[in-house]
Amino acid sequence: MGPFALTFAISSIISLTASQHTDGKSRRFLLDGLHLNTADLDKMPDFLKRTECTKCKCDLQCHAQDFDLKESDICAGFWNNISCTGVQPQSPCSNLNCVHGTCSVTNGVASCACNQGWMGNQCETDINECTQQPCNHNGQCTNTDGTYVCSCQSGWEGKNCDLDIDECTRYRFCQNGATCVNTPGHFTCTCLSGWKGTQCQTDVDECLTNPCKNNGTCSNLHGGYNCACSTGWTGSNCDTDECLTNPCKNNGTCSNLPGRYNCSCTSGWTGINCDIDLDECAIFNSRGFLCRNGASCINENGSFKCNCSEGWTGRFCSEDVDECLDNPCLNHAACSNTYGGYNCKCGSGWTGAFCQTEVTTQVDHCSSSPCKNGGLCVSNQHGYSCYCSGWYGNNCEIDVDECKISTPCQNGGQCVNTPGHYTCQCKLGWTGDTCELDACHVKQCGPHGTCHHQDTFPFYHCNCTAGYAGQHCEQTVCETKPCQNGGHCVSNNTSPYFSCVCPKGFYGETCSLTPSWSEWFYGSCSVTCGSGTRAGIRRCSTGRESDCMGDSMQIFPC
Repeated sequence: MGPFALTFAISSIISLTASQHTDGKSRRFLLDGLHLNTADLDKMPDFLKRTECTKCKCDLQCHAQDFDLKESDICAGFWNNISCTGVQPQSPCSNLNCVHGTCSVTNGVASCACNQGWMGNQCETDINECTQQPCNHNGQCTNTDGTYVCSCQSGWEGKNCDLDIDECTRYRFCQNGATCVNTPGHFTCTCLSGWKGTQCQTDVDECLTNPCKNNGTCSNLHGGYNCACSTGWTGSNCDTDECLTNPCKNNGTCSNLPGRYNCSCTSGWTGINCDIDLDECAIFNSRGFLCRNGASCINENGSFKCNCSEGWTGRFCSEDVDECLDNPCLNHAACSNTYGGYNCKCGSGWTGAFCQTEVTTQVDHCSSSPCKNGGLCVSNQHGYSCYCSGWYGNNCEIDVDECKISTPCQNGGQCVNTPGHYTCQCKLGWTGDTCELDACHVKQCGPHGTCHHQDTFPFYHCNCTAGYAGQHCEQTVCETKPCQNGGHCVSNNTSPYFSCVCPKGFYGETCSLTPSWSEWFYGSCSVTCGSGTRAGIRRCSTGRESDCMGDSMQIFPC
């Protein structure tokens, strides 16, 4: 408004109206239809500005007709300059509608503080947050009143799709023993050998690559394969040097050959693997090739020994014993060694094998056979002497109790003295003259086992070589029929030395188990942008989902 100009007659003022309007910038007053702002009021005459209202209803507007005017009084100045009684004036916010915000008054001026997502003088305009691209990792933004919603790509969640979903801990997608590795927005499965696929759910048919060498037959298994090798080959792929398994026993020397091997056995052993004792006595001694000079031959494991006749010694009893070294000839007789014996050349007046008998006219004291129990009688001029075995006393009449003077019985055998000798009553599991032989002295375990003594019946047990079983190691593992429910047994060279090819509907090491699904396990709902999915997982008892009918995973909306 321009410079203030007002012409009126004070006495003619009948009514004066002052009203206040708020437009956010100034406060105006209405005087007889004339609008004045605060700058105009400053130019009003002092007598107008000195007046004050004595009555006021104090609502949003001050009207002249509400006052008792004196001398054309006018309600001048702001509300806090007016003397009012009664109800206090209403806030300036009463005329300001903040649609999506909160009204506040500063220095008498009302304004709106908008809620997040709104703008404008009255917070009436929605902010389109999607222009700022708040959704990460290619999430789809949808603007809504006062906010926005992100539809996240697979593998992400959170208001702004900025939280990675750890599929490894939440869903267990990886199968058949695979290792799950979480990655941003995804996951990967590191499969065990024999499996493939994004979840390691597919069995690899290794037989397609022909892993079995040297005409071996390949059988595909879940997560692996098995090679049935042709004769002469071994190993997981039928390509193993058989000598690596040390097949030659008893220090035999192994030579690897194409498809087979050969054992060069040490003395005393024979057989493909040098595990059969060679009975030298039966083969050679019948012709006198081993034990000489009437010796008896005794076979032993891997060897033999000769029981020499008197007068002979050495391994083959071919060495003559020089008995003359022990001076067997009596009474100064001359000893001459012979093969297998000796001769005594008696001096004058002596006779007998040992020159033990004096040549006299005396009575032969031995003629009455005074020496008992097989004792040797030697007559002399003074009488006779008895040379005893198993007996003692002048006439060999007293039995020697061998059980008291020694412990001849071995391995817990009980010694029983007998006239001139003794016998051993052996404990169960032992035999022989002195109980020196156990059940293993008879070859119990055949060519595929080692015999060991035990104190209970049958007093021995066989430790079978790899791949053999039975009391006498006479069976391969497959011959014991370990595979149940019609499973086919395949022998191999590694523990447990067999594998079962199970018919459909069975599994396990011996085809004794039938596959079944576990109960459904439901994961928590993954909610993204107001919607989400829920995953259900179940496992086949074999660990191979293909063994059970139906799906192992289902995903559906929450």
